[in-house]
Amino acid sequence: MILRRPILALLVLAIGAAAVSVSWKRLQEADREYDATRSRLERTHQQEAEIRALRERDERVADQERPPQDVIALVSAILPEVGIAGDRLRDVQPETSLVAGRSKQSRYRTQSVGFTLDRLTPEEIGGFLCEWRQRQRIWIPSRIELVHVRDQPEPARLFTLRVVVTAIYWES
Repeated sequence: MILRRPILALLVLAIGAAAVSVSWKRLQEADREYDATRSRLERTHQQEAEIRALRERDERVADQERPPQDVIALVSAILPEVGIAGDRLRDVQPETSLVAGRSKQSRYRTQSVGFTLDRLTPEEIGGFLCEWRQRQRIWIPSRIELVHVRDQPEPARLFTLRVVVTAIYWES
């Protein structure tokens, strides 16, 4: 009988230790699950903020019949602001207007205008494109070509910039 008490005490202690061990494992599993859920929640908040930012951005599709056709005036207004002489603008190509989308009945249209800026440094090219992006939401560069200018003194850093800008609009 004297031997039973210590065995019973050890048995109760072992059962208590097993219960604590199982509870500890459950707590660790719940903590990992909480961390994973918290991480998913943070990603969801980031995605929500990105969606809100995208929805608040300006539309790049004009709701009018055609966007303003004064691309030359827009380019001429930006050139002095970035330190480029106006006489570097040349070779303005005529506009084209096409149906956007796969269906011929689509009411979306695209309109394109091409122009060339001659003898620009990389800094002037970057300044022009940055200013264009900030000021123009409808006319988006759809093609940019750089051609290295020949017969220039070292360091040869001058380029001819060919830009085609495109606007997408909704035809009423």
